[in-house]
Amino acid sequence: MKNIIEIKNNDIETAIKETNKLRLSNKNKWVFIEIVGLKATVLIKSYNLWLQVFKTDSEQILGEGCMNQSIAKYKTELRQGLGKIK
Repeated sequence: MKNIIEIKNNDIETAIKETNKLRLSNKNKWVFIEIVGLKATVLIKSYNLWLQVFKTDSEQILGEGCMNQSIAKYKTELRQGLGKIK
């Protein structure tokens, strides 16, 4: 069973920082994150810097990103995607 980590926050920059902290503390592991507090609940499935799933309950926010992207690109994808629903 997957362990979903919940982030309760309505600030995009703080949600990005918390998501990145979870990524760093779970290197080489799948991470399942649910961000609540924005206009919609956001579901993320990631592995290191790869955002495989990034969606709300009703829509895909971003398509599958690159597996070996830079940290800057990872944070940019989060910022752009979260910005679409706020």
